[in-house]
Amino acid sequence: MRTNNTPLPDAGELTRQLIRQPTTLQAFRLPVASLDEAYRLLYASYSAEVIVRGAGGGRPMQPDAGTTQAVAQVARALWPGGKKPGLMMCGTVGNGKTTMLRAIQRACNWLWESGRIPPDMAAHDLDKVVVLTAKDIAQQAASPEWFGRTAARPVLGIDDFGAEPAEVLTYGNVIAPLTDLVEHRYARGLYTILTTNLTGQEIAAKYGQRVADRLREMLQVVVFTNASYRS
Repeated sequence: MRTNNTPLPDAGELTRQLIRQPTTLQAFRLPVASLDEAYRLLYASYSAEVIVRGAGGGRPMQPDAGTTQAVAQVARALWPGGKKPGLMMCGTVGNGKTTMLRAIQRACNWLWESGRIPPDMAAHDLDKVVVLTAKDIAQQAASPEWFGRTAARPVLGIDDFGAEPAEVLTYGNVIAPLTDLVEHRYARGLYTILTTNLTGQEIAAKYGQRVADRLREMLQVVVFTNASYRS
């Protein structure tokens, strides 16, 4: 490669050029024409999840203010103008967080099947949302190969963050799988979607303040305010 011996630009121009350098993968987003379309896609996908996951062969979704507000906030976070490389959905048990995570996955599958994924997203595997539970990750973490592949997924959904043990004993060694996973994805700017029943203080108590700060920086928080739908 030919050496460029021209003088460096001034500090302001150098800063602008460095900002333009790619520091993370191409951003994950819902590739639709408008925020309204993102909302309608997520709302329809959420409704489909309620029907598919419902008892007795499927029950229709009962729309309420809490659900429509959550759908709108998630749509805004996944719209191209979203400012953070991830999303955290938190709230009490049974109030739709897992359903929303699966709805995001279902919506992305539909976009792929209908040929609506742009080439730049497909080239970086941003058309696939892999969803795992935190317990599954902790149980499989004894395999370095599996854990490495999982940690490097361009888009990863982690359901029920906090339900797993913070530390796991494997071959006589104590490891902290979810802490290591967060650190890995934070350092690389990989898009991460979490659901959790924990508060910010409870996350800090379980994983430490460092992980809590990492999550706060990398994830847009959407609070699900409804009571449990399981009663």
